[in-house]
Amino acid sequence: MRILESHIDPISGHTYAVIENPIAEGLAEGPALRYRLICALDPDWVSRANTLRSISRTPRVHIYETVDVLDVYEDLPDSMERINALRRESRDLGGVPYKEQLRSRQ
Repeated sequence: MRILESHIDPISGHTYAVIENPIAEGLAEGPALRYRLICALDPDWVSRANTLRSISRTPRVHIYETVDVLDVYEDLPDSMERINALRRESRDLGGVPYKEQLRSRQ
């Protein structure tokens, strides 16, 4: 599991993150990666996910959205936009101020 983006909401304390995992069997068309927008209610979610070796079986972690992308399409504009949309959503949910979001895009 690779964490692409992670933000902790200052009010709720929940972590909103975008993670990337290779899909074990790939897709019918070939090797693929799975991107997920998650909400973790437990501050220790990373070690729990690594212990269970599955984010979907990790207690107190909710998967909000999943995007599967074939390896060969990962760098295409459409795929990049779908992944960036997950990242923007994690910032919004994690309470990152809009001005800071603009700075991170430059």
